Amino acid sequence: MLKVRNEIVFVGDFNIDMMAYVDGNLHNTNNPLADFCDRYCLSNTITEPTRVTNTSETLIDVILVNRPERWTKSGTLKLGISDHDLVYIVRKPRLPKSKVQTIESRSMKKFDEASFCCDLSTAPWDSAFVYNDINDVWNHWSKLYKDIIDKHAPIVKKRVHANQLPWINVQIKRAIQLRNKLYRKYRLSRNDETWESYRVQRNLVTKLKRTSIKRFFLDSSANATTPGDFWKRVKPLLPSSGQDNSDGTCIMVRGAVVSDPSNLFNKHFSSPVLDRTVLTKSVEDFEHHPSVTSISSRNFNLGFSFQPVSTEYIGSPGELYSCVASRFGVETKAKPLNDSFKRSFREFCNTLPNFDANSYNTAEKWWHGVVTQTFRSAGYQEEANLARISSVLYREFSTSRYWQVYPETHSVLNHLKKQNYHLAIVSNFDERLDGILESLSVKDYFDFITCSFNAGFYKPSPKIFELVLNHFGVKAEEALHVGDNVDLDYKPAIQLGMKSLIVDRFCMDFSKDIVNPEHLIKDLNPLLKL
Repeated sequence: MLKVRNEIVFVGDFNIDMMAYVDGNLHNTNNPLADFCDRYCLSNTITEPTRVTNTSETLIDVILVNRPERWTKSGTLKLGISDHDLVYIVRKPRLPKSKVQTIESRSMKKFDEASFCCDLSTAPWDSAFVYNDINDVWNHWSKLYKDIIDKHAPIVKKRVHANQLPWINVQIKRAIQLRNKLYRKYRLSRNDETWESYRVQRNLVTKLKRTSIKRFFLDSSANATTPGDFWKRVKPLLPSSGQDNSDGTCIMVRGAVVSDPSNLFNKHFSSPVLDRTVLTKSVEDFEHHPSVTSISSRNFNLGFSFQPVSTEYIGSPGELYSCVASRFGVETKAKPLNDSFKRSFREFCNTLPNFDANSYNTAEKWWHGVVTQTFRSAGYQEEANLARISSVLYREFSTSRYWQVYPETHSVLNHLKKQNYHLAIVSNFDERLDGILESLSVKDYFDFITCSFNAGFYKPSPKIFELVLNHFGVKAEEALHVGDNVDLDYKPAIQLGMKSLIVDRFCMDFSKDIVNPEHLIKDLNPLLKL
């Protein structure tokens, strides 16, 4: 790809190994591509091997640019369907700058009203009557008055930004003024102390701008009732599209230079990716397809796993937290966030058990602490955004958005209900449990629902199980408890004298626990025999 004017970008498989060039050997005479880069001052932004076999690692897919400072990051993605990795590069976003205008105004800084009135009273206004033409009289009076005004309130010129950017508020303006003042002070003194003062203020201005920009775009998105409302606010702030770009971008496709790539890209991305016959293939057909079986032979250092597509998987807490955070412009990686969540949740459960039910009417404060500590431990510290993220997570986890029932759930519960069994739920959860069950359309199956937050005690305490037994007036040996945790469900139920089953959907190892193998079920379907 060639960007005419002042920027060049080359992307493609040049079939020339650039690993030596990455290592700094700029004078490799056997590398024509490296020599080409030296001649035209091009930088290769890809620094990892893009084709890996069992005998070699080569960098043959490159992205060459002449302005590397205009790009924020680049890298490779191991797709698995090819022995070449996908290369990518991300351009730095460029915010528009408001144009500068020069305006004139009168300075009232040293204006003295008494002196001004005195000069007006002593001015020789009658000297204008030497003229016969009324226009000349007026011009003479006007000049006398203007001279007096210029003396007491002289005209000054000031450079201001037209069409002030909407995220520039009073606080930022004052911070910019102080920054400029400190910079002028440093230019005069040239010492470390004044430089440090300027540097601190400069960084503060940058931080304030970034925060204000994020808030502006988030508010624009949240307050817009239609996409048109959003773009009406945002579009004027984007770089102007009125420039002539007819000679802008050229792409070489199969030896031919295309000067207008828009139709080419549109055709490529709008064309169907899959043939209709592919949609009728079975899972076995895909498992033994040549493109799948060749993955292991083409990518020798590629490790990966597939998450089966089903209603059982929504995402780890780290993935869900990261997704919500991205709505507020917070970019975090899911894995460290997930690890941080596990530690934070465990710590809060130990220090403030049962969602701190004794202190508050809801568990929102408790969850806010978990979310805040999760993001802080992952390296994010901005309190304002953490409060918003926590509030959204607490609200959305109150609905069915992040919860799903297993496929057999409704049929099993419906069967048990028809058999006149009394059904109950005992859960270590907070006051949102009823709302979640209702949004999942399973609440009506149950005659009694209790959560640890409302009960005041939590599993494995026998008291929470006894609540259910007392509610129905049955003995422990007449009840069956079905759970998925040995310590919280199986053991306390057995110790109380209840029958108990463990749902083992993921083939867990219970060899270290005293679990009767006959009490293990893979899903809820065995309950259909009751």
